[in-house]
Amino acid sequence: MIGKTREEINIPGTNIMNWKQAKFLLNDDFFSKLAAYEHAGPKEDKPPKYATIDRILKRLEKYNEEDIFDYNVGVGVLYKYIRQCCEARLADIARRKEDKENQR
Repeated sequence: MIGKTREEINIPGTNIMNWKQAKFLLNDDFFSKLAAYEHAGPKEDKPPKYATIDRILKRLEKYNEEDIFDYNVGVGVLYKYIRQCCEARLADIARRKEDKENQR
């Protein structure tokens, strides 16, 4: 979740989200951060290993978007948003890498 570490949202010692705690993070601040997220450009801080774009996309590939929407439309929209942000981020990284190589 945006701006939180996995230790803040997972059950201690696991990779399982603690929904009893995390549900309180789904507030106006969370949605403001979603709206303000900018996929383009270099990021100031290096993300933790578990939060890299490739790793997130790999995990998302396990799920069928249609099944998610059938289960819950809100979760489906969030899934689609995350996937599209990751894909746009990868495209931006590739574009910046190509621009950098062309400048040499």
